[in-house]
Amino acid sequence: MNLIILRLALFSLFISLLLGCHNSVSKKENKIEGWTSLKITLENYKVIELKNSGASDSAMVTTYLKGSIFQPVKKVQIIKEKFFFTQPEKDTICDLANDIISHPVAPKQFCTEFVGDLQLVVSYGDQLTRSCTYESVCDWTTLSDKTLKLNAILTRRMKHQ
Repeated sequence: MNLIILRLALFSLFISLLLGCHNSVSKKENKIEGWTSLKITLENYKVIELKNSGASDSAMVTTYLKGSIFQPVKKVQIIKEKFFFTQPEKDTICDLANDIISHPVAPKQFCTEFVGDLQLVVSYGDQLTRSCTYESVCDWTTLSDKTLKLNAILTRRMKHQ
């Protein structure tokens, strides 16, 4: 009889340890490591491209001037500029972009198709790309705290060049 009680006590101890350990294991966030490039397309046809290579700490900003709805397009002008980001800055920008992609928010306003565009594309090699697009949101920087931080980093760096 004592042997049965001892076995039951050990069995219940084993089950409680097993369940206790199972619940304490934290689930890893669905984060993909090793981004290779990030492309941010803003309104006014401004495209910011970042590469995650140790050799290059620059970002290429391309602005396409196509005219407006009131002014017909005569010639497409392309302005290319280089801006320099440190690796931690690039990683922060990528983390913000990933968070915006993973946790989309509903825009509070609707504007015409010419105001408030944001497109984020994060590439992980040649086979995997994550993206998110906001259109006609008036001011994309006010969508969330993350978009506000992303805008602050981009404008701060690009103003000081």
